[in-house]
Amino acid sequence: MTTKLGQSKITNGLRVYAVGDIHGCLVELNTMINLITADLNQRPVADYRVIFLGDYQDRGPQSKSVVTLLMSLTQADPRFLCLRGNHDIALPQFVYDPARSGPGFFSNGGDTTLLSYGVRIEPGQFDGDQVRLIQGFAKAVVNAAHLKFLMSLPYSMMIGDYFFCHAGIRPGVDFDKQSEDDLVWIRKPFLNHTKLYDKVIVHGHTALEEIDVRKNRINIDTRCYATGILSCVVLEGKEHRFLQTQKSR
Repeated sequence: MTTKLGQSKITNGLRVYAVGDIHGCLVELNTMINLITADLNQRPVADYRVIFLGDYQDRGPQSKSVVTLLMSLTQADPRFLCLRGNHDIALPQFVYDPARSGPGFFSNGGDTTLLSYGVRIEPGQFDGDQVRLIQGFAKAVVNAAHLKFLMSLPYSMMIGDYFFCHAGIRPGVDFDKQSEDDLVWIRKPFLNHTKLYDKVIVHGHTALEEIDVRKNRINIDTRCYATGILSCVVLEGKEHRFLQTQKSR
């Protein structure tokens, strides 16, 4: 049975806030939490969930502080949930398996993440010895609890008629058989698919200037690190609406 937006619904009495890619933007994350808190105060509800869709690190300036805050939120309140994005795999992989990451870790935003932990990377080319040296510094200063947190994050979850993940799903594959790589990396096969799924997919990963609402999916990655706009879709009953921080860049 397929489901399209407008007919899909969240469990009765529950409201879901799903937040897009944060990428080290602590100011915008704090602002979004305040917006969600204000929304809950203005529109009381029996129960709610706040789901962060992954990519907490890289590119923005305060990756370390973002992870610290998310850990605090999820540990203090089980209604706050974090999913795993491709960028959340990158730091643990670099620390524990630098040969697999290679210099590409730096050019994909890892340099700003390491800087937030106190490791400065000068621009340039890196050979194997240099990568291993930087990895040694990273292993010494990156909080082990942060790495454990990032490696513990689930790849997806379902609530009502919605499926939440970072990047999307592979069409034609059952939800419980989706690969971890697809859930955090997929683009074209998912984005180009126009037919309905059994659930409406709520995702980020593919950065756009505006929220992208389709009959079969909602993309809420609005390039926060470049625009200052962090986006959230609010799902309740059969309705959906949005919260956003103000453009600042």
